[in-house]
Amino acid sequence: MNTGQDQNPAAEPIDETAVVKYLLTHPDFFAAHPDVLAEVNLPHETGPATSLIERQVAILRRQNHQHREQLQALIQIAQDNERLILRLQQLTLDLLDTEQLPDMIDLLRATLQGDFHADAAALHFTALPLQQLPGIHSDDFIQVFIHGAKDETPQELTRLFANEKPCCGKFNETVLGQMFPEEGTRITTAALIPLALKDLPGKGLLAIGSLDEHRFNAEMGTVYLQYMGELIGRKLAPHLSAPSP
Repeated sequence: MNTGQDQNPAAEPIDETAVVKYLLTHPDFFAAHPDVLAEVNLPHETGPATSLIERQVAILRRQNHQHREQLQALIQIAQDNERLILRLQQLTLDLLDTEQLPDMIDLLRATLQGDFHADAAALHFTALPLQQLPGIHSDDFIQVFIHGAKDETPQELTRLFANEKPCCGKFNETVLGQMFPEEGTRITTAALIPLALKDLPGKGLLAIGSLDEHRFNAEMGTVYLQYMGELIGRKLAPHLSAPSP
């Protein structure tokens, strides 16, 4: 004998995953059933329950705010890049008009302080045939260092010299101390730029330091800095060769 239960078996519970899948594959469900949408309430983190429509409006507003912030950040990056291009253009023109090594260093000093707002700078050279660079010397802002043979150069400096691309951001105390021996404890961020010393066996590195912990960061574009290193290195190279006997 069949019972009512046999004829009308109990409905199986609806699986939550199936509901989600159904709603995702039928995005017009609530449009077809506005009465259901009106009954859907969601708990709010800081207040009473809100309707699904109110929650969607809040989400859209938040997303819109995030998009505006992202757009503003992109605009700021574009403006910064434009200013950097103009600075590099001016530096290029000024270097073309400069032939004497002391004048080049003076120009570099003025550019880094005035246009790049640097708080410290250093020029590092290694494996060059010179023990000193005639006509230039360290001062209160820009330091000049000539390192000896590879086996005499600190390991960390050797690694930095081997890097062919600029790097920016925060560095450990060892690196900052070697880059800026007199200012390393005060510098918080830096840009380390390889110098393209054409046809020379040695390596060159321009270190730019800042007291501002946000001045240089690892996310910065380095294309312009690499161009700057190639430009400065190309102009310095003729002055770094050993004098003819």
